[in-house]
Amino acid sequence: MDIFTFDKMRKQGIRIVGEEFADKVIRILEPRGLFVLPFSAALDLKTSSVHTFYDEGKLRAFLRQSKRHVLSDRGYVAIDNSDGFAWVEEFPTLSEAVDWLSGEFEVG
Repeated sequence: MDIFTFDKMRKQGIRIVGEEFADKVIRILEPRGLFVLPFSAALDLKTSSVHTFYDEGKLRAFLRQSKRHVLSDRGYVAIDNSDGFAWVEEFPTLSEAVDWLSGEFEVG
């Protein structure tokens, strides 16, 4: 994480959260705030199936056990629950997720 993104997160009160916390925010719309959920996606090239992991350890275990050719990628789910509506968008980089949560651009 670069210093500018970290500083923006600190100033805006943006928190990095885990899967269970993010699920709670989206389901019950509490607590209010701005959140980022990191994730990894693994694409099995033989079956064309995608597996999504919110835990780095589970991704590593899957990659070790996989006998197939797999590509993996990272991304970030940004959750804006500042107004109690839990707006959710997915971004390829943390800085883009933080910029959206900071109101620097809208996704249309």
